[in-house]
Amino acid sequence: MNDRFWIVETYLLFRGNIQRADLTRHFGVGNVTASRVLQDYANQYPSNMIYSPSHKAYVYSDGFKPSIPPKPEAALQLLGYGIFENTFSKNTCGPSSIPNLAPPLDANIVGTITRAIYSKSVIEVSYISATSGEKRRYLHPHAIFTANGTWYFRAFDENQDDGFRTFRFSRVISAKSTFKNSSINAIEDKHWVDEVTLSIAPHPNHPNKNALATDLGLSDSPVKNIKTNKVLAPFVLQELRVDCSPKGNMPPEAFYLRLMNCNEFDGQNFMSWAPGRSGKT
Repeated sequence: MNDRFWIVETYLLFRGNIQRADLTRHFGVGNVTASRVLQDYANQYPSNMIYSPSHKAYVYSDGFKPSIPPKPEAALQLLGYGIFENTFSKNTCGPSSIPNLAPPLDANIVGTITRAIYSKSVIEVSYISATSGEKRRYLHPHAIFTANGTWYFRAFDENQDDGFRTFRFSRVISAKSTFKNSSINAIEDKHWVDEVTLSIAPHPNHPNKNALATDLGLSDSPVKNIKTNKVLAPFVLQELRVDCSPKGNMPPEAFYLRLMNCNEFDGQNFMSWAPGRSGKT
């Protein structure tokens, strides 16, 4: 029952509601069993959720107190990518854990942000920026993603002239709902919806280009084309350690791949965080 209750609480805390269909999809149970799980949970933890006839779902209650320790990172995997991870402890042949510098995320802060995404509402946060320090911001979040071991969310910032920005979950000090509906549509975030193609090849100055071509699965083509959006493009290039400098003069021992169509992105701000652009490596 713990797995089923964990799913119930994960949807309540991080999405804001839970329906019978969520349980049937996760556990392959019938409608009767799913209804019984929800009823059992409601009986044991009546302060955690309220049935909403208009939503045809149980919804998050302000009195919510989890009975099982929440796992924000697992919830983000589920909501962002549809990945529901089960951990098995026997007969594994890898390390017990993967080192990660990122601190554990605060479940309540993450939940406030992700519930706002699903309810299309505005939140007030205190956020620490690497450039401007700590500020209060009014955000309209609409998407989440992970890159290089860090979780981010995309939101419209009422305090910024250019609107949409990328934020780290770990830099949010506090977050609360304003109980205001957002009038911002995600399709207005052009960098999120606009697609780009990254043409990647072994670095021309690398001494073992054939090995790199094998890594990329290149046989009939000199480049590997990767399609992504403008927000994710620099993160992809960072993670793959791709030389994006105009002259391709970054050390190939460290950056063993090369962005072959880098001239297409000259003067485009969204690429400023890619390796070798604007002096950032």
